[in-house]
Amino acid sequence: MPSSLALDSDQANQRWTAEFENVIAARYQDPDFSMAQIAGALAMSERNLQRKCRQYFGVTVTAYVTQKRLSDAATRLQHGHAVADVAEACGYRDPAYFSQRFKSYFGVSPSHYRRATTDVTVADIDD
Repeated sequence: MPSSLALDSDQANQRWTAEFENVIAARYQDPDFSMAQIAGALAMSERNLQRKCRQYFGVTVTAYVTQKRLSDAATRLQHGHAVADVAEACGYRDPAYFSQRFKSYFGVSPSHYRRATTDVTVADIDD
C-alpha cells in the first residue's frame, strides 16, 4: 500500500476514534444511553460499531462506556461527592447497582474509596 493511502487510513482511524470518544463523552451520563444511539450518531450498524470498538480499544462498547462512567465516578468521589449523587451523575439510576459495579471494577466500595481518597470529616460522610 502506498504511504499516502496508509496515512489517509491512519487519519480516518484517528478521526473515527475521536468521534467515538466525543459521542461517549457527550452522552455517557444518560442512563438510557444505548449502543443503538452510539451507532446512530456514528452512522453505522451496531455490529460494525462493536467490531471497530474492539479493534481500536480492545473492549466492547458496553465495557468502554462502563469504564468511562466508573472513571468519572472515581474522580467525583475523590472530590468528596456523595455516592448517590455520583451514581446519578454518572448514568446509574440505582445507587446499589452503581456500588456493585464500582466495587467489582475497583475492588472497594464507593464509600470506602471516597473515605480513602479524600480528607473528609465525620460530618461530611452521608453514605
